[in-house]
Amino acid sequence: MHDSLFTIAKELGQALRTKELTIATAESCTGGLLGHLLTSVSGSSEYYIGGIIAYSNAVKEAFLGVRHKTLVSYGAVSEQTAKEMAAGVRERIGSDIGISTTGIAGPTGGTPEKPVGLVYIGISTRKETIAIECHFDGSREEIKEQTARTLLGKTVENINASDSIWSITAISDKKKVLILMSDAGMGHRSASAALKDAILLKYGDSCEVEINNPLDHPKTPKALRKSQTDYDEIIKNLPELYKVGYEISDGTLPTAFINSALIAALYTPLRDIIFDYRPDLVLLTYPMYQAPLDAVLTLNNLPRTPLVTVITDLVTVHKIWFEPNITRCAVPTDEVRQLALKSGLREDQIIETGIPVNPKISALHQTDQKVLRRELGWDEELTPILVVGSPRMFNLAEFLPALDQSEGAFQLILVAGGNEELNDQLQDIHWKHPTHLYDFVEDLPKLMRAAEIIVCKAGGLIVTESLASGLPLIIVDALPGQEIGNADFVVANQAGEFCDTPEKLQDCVNRWLANDGEILHQKTENAALTGKPEAAFAIANESWNLIQEGPIENSLKNRLAHIVNLQELLSRFNISLNG
Repeated sequence: MHDSLFTIAKELGQALRTKELTIATAESCTGGLLGHLLTSVSGSSEYYIGGIIAYSNAVKEAFLGVRHKTLVSYGAVSEQTAKEMAAGVRERIGSDIGISTTGIAGPTGGTPEKPVGLVYIGISTRKETIAIECHFDGSREEIKEQTARTLLGKTVENINASDSIWSITAISDKKKVLILMSDAGMGHRSASAALKDAILLKYGDSCEVEINNPLDHPKTPKALRKSQTDYDEIIKNLPELYKVGYEISDGTLPTAFINSALIAALYTPLRDIIFDYRPDLVLLTYPMYQAPLDAVLTLNNLPRTPLVTVITDLVTVHKIWFEPNITRCAVPTDEVRQLALKSGLREDQIIETGIPVNPKISALHQTDQKVLRRELGWDEELTPILVVGSPRMFNLAEFLPALDQSEGAFQLILVAGGNEELNDQLQDIHWKHPTHLYDFVEDLPKLMRAAEIIVCKAGGLIVTESLASGLPLIIVDALPGQEIGNADFVVANQAGEFCDTPEKLQDCVNRWLANDGEILHQKTENAALTGKPEAAFAIANESWNLIQEGPIENSLKNRLAHIVNLQELLSRFNISLNG
């Protein structure tokens, strides 16, 4: 490998240090070469956060957020894919810059339209995302090296150029929407992705959307950053402790104390995010950011950017979600509307929308189930029972033998959902009924539309997506707190049942399938009536209306006491108001 490659990597590192920027890589055709070059420089940990080698389309979609439509319409080797890869790695890893490569390194794989040596490189910042088409000659190794050299060189040029895409004077007439989420549960990230897709589908020509996780910000206290992984451990090993903690904290006095602590912990990282991105509207799918955001806007005397909170559980909702200073609170049900009013929100602050789900669910309603089953390789006539596990579901394997012994003509669609232990267990069982096994699926909405029953836990995301798909649920697991409320909601709306033993599950399936599926047909109708597949679009429309109205100027006279209290709070923790 040529010394010039290490030289340009060193130059890039110096430029990043000078501008105090961080970088992340998304590689396809270079297969990790960019990451190798960047980390070959001593001290690169100061600016290189990490990278993703996305060689397959599935990984591009799952880990970089490249849209399936982009890959189908333009192909993996395209300007569009390079741009979405670069933007995706920047957003997901949380760097200032994302760079990407996708191309045909040869010696095979070329076509007349896309010959060997065709490569697209992408560079993304919060200001702009660009892609450059390149044509290289030589061996496979030479094409990879030329790709890396060109991309690293172009990145250095742009950083050093006075009119580069990093310039703070760069102006875009597009409105900016910032979505703040966390990884404490899959529902927050999935709801955020659904909102982003819906906004871009409706208003993509006029706005740009970024998803950010403030808990991953380097200035967020380590204990809070670690809380996302601790969440899984507590749920798995100490569920009763989780239940007690949830109940104790769900009160007015504890909530006020929690909000004070969150302001102290998250004021600085959220101030950095707001000043960096300068959004026209902020959507929040996680409640802990509301009070700190209010403090940032208030203490910095910023125009009042609209804040829209999107609640991601159906019934049992913690009081911390109901922050009085937000602009809108999107609630999923009338039960949560009443909780919001009881907690002090005004009627005009609340919109009842449902929980946002993948916009693809709405589109799939037009597709015949048998067509989907044929595409998936399932039996078109046998009733599909979809069973979905997850890394946070620990008892599913206990239920499956009883399910397999249920009466009736059906096929089992078993999805481990990334739970490696469960996947191994599923592989070892000899199944009585026709069975299709999946470790992890990228397109669960398609499987939901093709199925007729789903067996799962009572997570807010999967319950909401199932109902939006018109798919009745048999719930076999629910965490204390919000998930119990989700299960109760399904049962109360007669869209499913809660079976906490294998025997109850078997009895439920037998009853639903008896008499030509009479009960199943009724449950399916009830699920369709309860589900809200258009929720993401409803929130997108309300958000766009708020953007058009513009920011609300702070009234210092009316908020003086609030400002003084916030200043006193931050001073107690020696937190600077301005950086």
